[in-house]
Formats: sequence, structure tokens, C-alpha cells
Amino acid sequence: MKNLAHVGSLALAVLAIASGCGSNSYQDPAAAAAPAGQVPGATTPGTDTGLPYDPNLAAPYSFSFRIAGTTGGGGTSPAATSQTITNIKTDNRLLVTLTGGNPAVVPGTGYTAAFSCIRVDVTVLGQTQTAYVTNTGAAGTGTCQGAVARQTLDFSTRLSANHAAPSIRISNAMYDNCRLNGNPYAYGCPITTVYWNHIVQGKLEVHVNGTN
Repeated sequence: MKNLAHVGSLALAVLAIASGCGSNSYQDPAAAAAPAGQVPGATTPGTDTGLPYDPNLAAPYSFSFRIAGTTGGGGTSPAATSQTITNIKTDNRLLVTLTGGNPAVVPGTGYTAAFSCIRVDVTVLGQTQTAYVTNTGAAGTGTCQGAVARQTLDFSTRLSANHAAPSIRISNAMYDNCRLNGNPYAYGCPITTVYWNHIVQGKLEVHVNGTN
């Protein structure tokens, strides 16, 4: 019986190793992976959309995004106005969790274009959903009412049989910066399109199952 138990344990270990094949190519080595199947923050009221724990999801791939605005003009934008992550591999699940990052210094000025929440469009296989997140670690208040600390968007319905490797596009950034009120150092003003030389940034985690 001891030998049979040992063989069973070995088989489970082999299966566990095989299930992780192909994931390292898509994971940011600087980011700590969440436990397999865990959608971070999903059970914390006020910080996520409430998606349940799913044991079939692999540990997420982590990426950063950094995009400039589209309003105004007067020079070369300090960053692209959209960012696309390509060649994501999965079977039939694809969830994207976003969090807001710290405000960035405006190139050539020395000042920081402040914000406490951002709104961006996320597009996968022709479907666009909007994420509305803070960079404070808490739910938004005031003009950021409705923003959450982290938000998970589910694009699984876009994954038909024999689908191509999907890409994830982040675009159309908005923020609560007070530039239009005469003070780009402040935040808490009504949400507007990001100014051309201001940058918004954040993190996203991509949750998949399998590597097809």
C-alpha cells in the first residue's frame, strides 16, 4: 500500500508540472505571482467586481501599462496613446485585472500630473470593456465615485473554438487631474481625457487556463 501511495503522489506531481508548461514566456519576472486560481481582491468588498475564486485559472501573468493622453498638442507625446499586449495564450478563459499606478512626472517640466483615479478602455478580440480604478488602494470618492482599487474584466465569451492568440489593448485614458481648473498638480476634479503630455500608468494581471 505504501508503494501505491508513493506512485499516486508521483503521478500528481508530474501532472502539476505539466500543467504549468508554456507560462513563463508571458510572466513579468519582477512580479510575484498570485496562487494558482486566485483572482486577487475578488472577495474583498469595494475593491473588485466580485468574481469568485476559480481553481481552473493559472497563476496570472503580470504586465505594466503606460500611456499618454490625446487632448491638446504642441509636441511629441512622451508615450504612446495606447498599449497592446500580444500573443496571450489560453484555452477558454481570459480575465484581466487592472490597478492604477502612481502619477508620472511630465517630461521636461519637473512636475507631476496628479490623479487618484483613471478610466481606460480594454479591448480583446473586438470587445471593449471599461475599467475604472484608483491608485489609492481604496474605493474612489468624490469625483472618482464608482472607481475601485482593482477591477477584473472577463473576456472569456470572446474565446471561440480554435481562436487565435488574443491581444489586449489599453486605450482612451481619462483621469481626475485638475488641469482644466488651472492646477495640474492637484486631483479630485471631474474626469476628463488625459492631456497630450501627461501619462497614466498601472498594472494588469492576465488570468488564463491552458496555453492554446
